[in-house]
Amino acid sequence: MTKEILESDVYKEMGSTLNLSIVYPDYYLNPLHAYDEGNLSWLAAAEAEAATLTIAKRALPDASSINEAMEIIRGNWLNAMEQHHQQYSGNLSHLHLFLDL
Repeated sequence: MTKEILESDVYKEMGSTLNLSIVYPDYYLNPLHAYDEGNLSWLAAAEAEAATLTIAKRALPDASSINEAMEIIRGNWLNAMEQHHQQYSGNLSHLHLFLDL
């Protein structure tokens, strides 16, 4: 998955997304995990989806597939957001607009 992204035309997009006026905090660019350039690197971005899928399956080893694990994790996350919204806003209608996208 990562190889496919890195071998694609993704680097052609760098020029259109690069904004030299943005000053990132130092910790964004410090080595983190396996990334010498920090998590704000093209390699980290390319590996994000594969890493997320791996973590999901490891977190839910009884899931029948990676897709099922992701559905459970995303569903739990959305349920937690909905519960928080209900508890603190009392107006669920705005969140449903977001969740139904």
